[in-house]
Amino acid sequence: MRQLRIDKRVRSVAAAVAILLAPLGAPGCGGSDEGTDTGGSAAAGGGTSGDCALLCDKAKACPNNTVADLCDPAFCGGFLERLRDDISASVVACATDATQLCESEWSACFVAAAPLATMRPIDGTFTEACLQKRMECSHADDHCLGSRLYDEAVVEQAEACLDESCAEVVDCLDAAFGN
Repeated sequence: MRQLRIDKRVRSVAAAVAILLAPLGAPGCGGSDEGTDTGGSAAAGGGTSGDCALLCDKAKACPNNTVADLCDPAFCGGFLERLRDDISASVVACATDATQLCESEWSACFVAAAPLATMRPIDGTFTEACLQKRMECSHADDHCLGSRLYDEAVVEQAEACLDESCAEVVDCLDAAFGN
């Protein structure tokens, strides 16, 4: 259970770092700088068993294995499917180039992918509403800042969570974003 909580923090921090550093770019990781597909399908490479096997092998190479839940095929596939196609493909390409996939490499892959994710109207609306809910409920803002990395349907699901009570909103956002 403790490992799972650490893994959630790693993903949340990686998404927040990616959003905050996106304007600076992050050269050195694989991926394409073309297009801003907002899909989320396996056809773009996200969520395939091969991608998850690769990510798992890289995570196992890390001495402290902080991203170990990538070795759970259901988690990994679901997580990659929730991302926009271009983000998922870029993160996997970056991980392919890494010799191991520890917390720092995982974060770097998200930082490298973040510039591909252009802001959509739903991202601004969600972020504003989420930060307002955060003020009301005093939860962390991690969920509020990374919506542009996710498929639009995922953001719509997360947006519906903001109607939940303060006691339920974080669990709902975790479920929507796959944390």
